[in-house]
Amino acid sequence: MPMANPRARNQKDYAVTLTPKSLEPRRYEALVTSNRISAADLKAALSEAASGSSELETILIDKYRITAPELGAALSEYYQCPYIGFDERVVVDPALLKSLNVDYLKKNYWSPLKRELQVLDVVIDDPHDQDKGQDVRRAFPGLTIRFAVGLRRDILQFLQAAKGDHDAASYGRAESASDILGELVTEAQQEQQEQSVVGGVDENEAAIVRLANQIITDAYRLGASDIHIEPYALRRDTIVRLRVDGTCFEYMKIPPSYYRAIVSRIKIM
Repeated sequence: MPMANPRARNQKDYAVTLTPKSLEPRRYEALVTSNRISAADLKAALSEAASGSSELETILIDKYRITAPELGAALSEYYQCPYIGFDERVVVDPALLKSLNVDYLKKNYWSPLKRELQVLDVVIDDPHDQDKGQDVRRAFPGLTIRFAVGLRRDILQFLQAAKGDHDAASYGRAESASDILGELVTEAQQEQQEQSVVGGVDENEAAIVRLANQIITDAYRLGASDIHIEPYALRRDTIVRLRVDGTCFEYMKIPPSYYRAIVSRIKIM
């Protein structure tokens, strides 16, 4: 059983005396001061989460209609560091995960995001957790660690995307490259515009970004050494091939209208 907080008597009326560290009421005080939730409702949410029925962030978002950015802003204010929400356009550098156990990362809710020279950006659910902080520094010795706070569900999604995990039942966001391509084709059919047929698709379009990300994550998951994008005539499909163990195989076909956007997107990643 977690130990009682000796300062609990001095906290406001929404404090819960026996709580794990992740349920520290002060983490969410900004939600009360900004009138996004009442003190009584926060106390009820903390109690419900302490019972183990559901994660606190899930309760606040689903039951009390707190948005993820609002919750992230409250955590950012408490921890005095940036908040990073899940963004499908952000791809975790696979090289940063090579020496790490992803199951461990999922259980401890942190993930490296990117490295710039000697600075490593890490998203974590509790930047004040000294044990996790030591684990990060042991995993990346000699680097300056720049922490950002993130929601647990978002951290899991970053890891899911990085490893090409397609278990949609677990997190509700996984999809295959074929699913994304199907969405693109449907959108093109609905628009019925000639511009879409001759290559006027923007490489920053959400589905294009997701498709490029998925191609790269699948290639990494399969251990591919190369990604070959082979365009043909204007009206013929582009073939994407992956090279695994020295052998190229056809991974997917992309309609000609998306060739330029996909290539442009992959070039800037």
